[in-house]
Amino acid sequence: MDFETALAEPEVRPFLPLLYLAWADGELDDDERARIHARIVDQPWLKPRIRLALERWLDGAPPDAVTLAKVRSALVAIVGTLPDVRRRSVLAIARSLPAVDDASVTALRDLERILGVSAADLGAPADHAVTDAFASAPSFDPL
Repeated sequence: MDFETALAEPEVRPFLPLLYLAWADGELDDDERARIHARIVDQPWLKPRIRLALERWLDGAPPDAVTLAKVRSALVAIVGTLPDVRRRSVLAIARSLPAVDDASVTALRDLERILGVSAADLGAPADHAVTDAFASAPSFDPL
């Protein structure tokens, strides 16, 4: 399954903020790859075909601008259906990747605008990182 097809899968949605931020600068460093891979591995509810699609995207060439824009569009569409508590959760997960360069910081600010949530809304400093994996499949459906 290619990643664009995987975008339509509900199981991919929790990973979109991480993927968007990780690829925002056009490269995925070893730390980013390891952090996202660990999140994938820690999710027993992921179907093998979804897990494989996510891992291929991590190990492949950087997405082109059109594909990254599709990821952003998918985030915008999903966020419109989420209650505030879920938007905060999405941002907390996304903040588990360090924003170490200008492109990453810009992408994080863009994600905050998309979500309508900031680090201050989380009650955490801007460099707060979340490392807990989901205990179960997160719901991206409205409450």
